[in-house]
Order: sequence, then structure tokens, then C-alpha cells
Amino acid sequence: MAQQVRSTLQRQNNSALIRPALPAPRAGLPTQARGRPQGIAPTAQAGRKEKECIVAFLELEGITKYFGQLTAVDHISLAVEQGEFLTLLGPSGCGKTTILRMVAGFETPSDGNILLDGDDITHRPASKRPMGMVFQSYALFPHLTAEQNIAFGMSIRRQPRDVIKRRCAELLELVGLSDKGRSYPHQLSGGQQQRIALARALAVEPKMLWLDEPLSALDAK
Repeated sequence: MAQQVRSTLQRQNNSALIRPALPAPRAGLPTQARGRPQGIAPTAQAGRKEKECIVAFLELEGITKYFGQLTAVDHISLAVEQGEFLTLLGPSGCGKTTILRMVAGFETPSDGNILLDGDDITHRPASKRPMGMVFQSYALFPHLTAEQNIAFGMSIRRQPRDVIKRRCAELLELVGLSDKGRSYPHQLSGGQQQRIALARALAVEPKMLWLDEPLSALDAK
């Protein structure tokens, strides 16, 4: 007699998934053997499936960067999970900043691939990447006030003015510079400029935040 296959409706992550149920066990089959192939432990089978499904949020696949005859970065590969905190350590000139600039989209790798959440973004422009970066030199716009610097990315994305105004106030308070919103970069100390640069990077709510020498000019407290 043909076995009847039942379908069950299972909801997961707010979406419906139709999954065929296991065939009904035949009479006389030992209970511990029902519902799985012989010789395969359920934990091992589940473990293999779990490993197959794991994809790192950010992957660098053998990225290399040449500047003329100079090899700045030589076949670097790494994987970063979502929510992970990663630090690149090394002597001056070893390629740390170049790696950050390639991931953020300010440099193009000479070889290799950059994957973000499974998508190849190797040649995607920086403006199309959901990332924020604080440069070692801060790179604040000298003709814009601190508040205007923070608002720049949100303005490019055409967010409403009231949203931009509120977000700028929140970030100025966050970095402890609520009274410096109308100051220009040349009127701020190095540490204050770096805090404004951090607020600007956070303003667009990036999926990844890259900090180049983030503690170099900050006050100890």
C-alpha cells in the first residue's frame, strides 16, 4: 500500500514554509530507527546542514593591491560575522589602511573579491556600500560646520530636513559636542574633529563601521 505523505505548515521568520512530513512508520519498525536513514546520527546530519548554511557577513577572498611595483596588500583572506568586533594590528606601512579603503570602496583591489552578505561588492562604488568610515586624517569638509559635516551623508540620501536636524542633535550629544554644532573644523581640536568624524560615519546608520586609528587623538577620559 502506498504511504501517505502529509504536509504541514510551519511558520518561521514571519514567512510560511510548506514542508512534507515524514512517512508514517511501518509496523514493527523499532522506535529509535523511525524517521531517519540507517547509519546516520541526527546530530551529525544536522551539523553538516548547519555548516553548509553558514555564510560570513563580510568575506575577503585573496585580495591584493599593487601600487606600481609595490605590493601593499598580498592575498589577504578573512571572514567577519555580523556583530563581530575586528581589529587589524601591524606596523606602519603594512597595509592596514589599504585594506580598510578597499573594503569601504575607496580603492579597488588589483586581485581578489570582497563579499558582503553574499553579494560581490568588489567593484561597487563607495556611495553604494552600506558602510561608514572614520579616516585617519578625519577628512572633514573645511567649508562646512560640524553639524553640516554630520548631515552630509543624510543630505545625499535625501532624508527629510527634520529627520536630519534631529539626528545631528542626537549625535552631537552622543560625542559630547552639543555646543560645537556651528563650529568649523579649524575651530576644533584634533580630538573634537575626530569625534565629529565618528558622528558623521554613524549618521547614515551603516551596516559596518570602519575606524582608521580611532584612538590616536581622543582624550584619555
